[in-house]
This record gives sequence, C-alpha cells and structure tokens, in this order.
Amino acid sequence: MVWYYVKDGARQGPVDEAEFDRLVGQKIVKPETLVWSEGMSDWRPYSALAPAPAPAPPAPVESRPEPRIEYRPEPAPEPVTPAAAQPMVTIDPAPAPAEVPYQPVAAVPAPAPEGHFCTNCGRQYPDADLVRFGTALVCANCKDLYAQRLRETGTVAGTRVYGGFWIRFAAVFIDGIALWIVNFALQSVMSTRITNPGDLSNLPMIMSSIGINFTISIALQLLYESFFLVQYGATPGKMIFKLKVITPEGGPITWGRAIGRYFAKILSGITLLIGYIMAAFDSEKRALHDYIAGTRVIRTV
Repeated sequence: MVWYYVKDGARQGPVDEAEFDRLVGQKIVKPETLVWSEGMSDWRPYSALAPAPAPAPPAPVESRPEPRIEYRPEPAPEPVTPAAAQPMVTIDPAPAPAEVPYQPVAAVPAPAPEGHFCTNCGRQYPDADLVRFGTALVCANCKDLYAQRLRETGTVAGTRVYGGFWIRFAAVFIDGIALWIVNFALQSVMSTRITNPGDLSNLPMIMSSIGINFTISIALQLLYESFFLVQYGATPGKMIFKLKVITPEGGPITWGRAIGRYFAKILSGITLLIGYIMAAFDSEKRALHDYIAGTRVIRTV
C-alpha cells in the first residue's frame, strides 16, 4: 500500500508500508498528522487510523503475610465546647474557559492520476478517458475509428507509427538552428564571444571565454531539450513533423528521464553517430539514447 502524509504544510510521499511504519516509529508521522492512501475518500489524522494500543497485562501481585496488629484501647475523648458559629464564606466558581473557534486544516488534494498518450492521435488524456485495446490506449474521439480498423484487420500490431531516421534527422536539424540563433544572441549580450582567436597574447582570456561559451551552450541545450519534452512531449523541431517522445507505456516523460536522455544523446554522437544511425534499423526506430532512457518517438496525426 502507498501512503502520503503532510509535513510543514506540504504533501510528502509516496512511501510504501514499511517506510510509513518507520516514519511512525520515529514520530515523524504523529497522531495529528494528516495521511492519505488509496481507497480513502479524503485526508484524515493518523490517530483516526492507527490501531488502539493493547492493554498492558496486570502487574503480578506479590503475596505477603499480613502484619499482626496489636489492639490497644484509646482513651475516651474529652468533651469539646462548641465554638461560636462562624459566617459561611461563599466561593465563586472559576470562570469557564473561553471557546476557541475551530479552524479546520486545509485539505491537501490527492495526487492527480498520470495521463497517457492516445495511440491513434497522440494527444495526452487522463487514464480514465482512455480505452485499452490490447496494448494500445485510445481516446474517446478515436475509439470508433480504431475499433473499425481493428475489426477490418483483426490485429492491433503496428498501431503506433514510429518516427523514422530521416524525419528525426530533419527535426534535430531544425532544433540545432534554433539553438544556434538563441546561443549566438545570448553570448552577444553577455560579451563572451572571442573577437580575435588568433591573438595569443591574452591566452587566459581566450581559454576562459571558451569555457564560458561551452558552459552556456550545454546549459541552454539541456534546458531546451528537457523543458519542451516534459511540457509538450516534443521539441519545436519535432512539433513541426508531429513527432512526440513517450515512455514505452505511452505516458509522458519526466524531468529525470528527459535530462538522462539529453546526456545519452551525447553518447550517441561521440560513437561516430552510430547511436543515431541505429534508428534506421531498429523495429521501433530507437536510437541509442532511446534505449538508454527507455523512450519511443512516435508520429501523431
């Protein structure tokens, strides 16, 4: 079972059952901590879910012999003369504590379900809006057309149209031009371009400029690649040719997978471009960086 809990006003998780028990044992999850798990309609304090502690066994009673008491008669009390009646003192009851208005804790929304891409049109939908045909996921708009094709062909093989080598090459070429324009403009504003590379009288300045230019270029490419793949599923070059990068299950890729895919593309390039050429011979048109990052490049209508 997967658990979520609230700490310092922020949602934490998911954590499995063993990790959750460890958090309870370390008093990180307290009785008043809000928790949520699958099957629960809303967040609830952990004290409402935790089992009541078992009653402690009664302590053993040690048997001791009763002490022997010797009885001695007490002398009769002397008569006491009643004192004058004293006035009765009235004690006012303590005022009741003021009521503090109850302020409910803002409920933390449950995690939204992760969406997937339609096999037919390539658009992203929540899982509840997709219909599964074998290994394919189809949206409501494409369901009838897909079912008709399925009845005609009797198979679901080949439902995904993968991006081929040349169309992916053209997309990378367009992205390269866009990155060069942005990189040139950024370095012009920051004045990091080398104006006279043949002048060796100022070698430290030349080496530092090369290092700064290289760092800016790598950071720009990494941000460009990761942002567009996570937010839109494709870079601008891929958008022109209606290409989309997805997971093997058809879902969108995460930031970690996008960053890993970028560095894997460097490996595809330093292997004499063999990592890119692999896409021309693979059945799913996967390049080396697609194998490493676990991604697929598909064409959408």
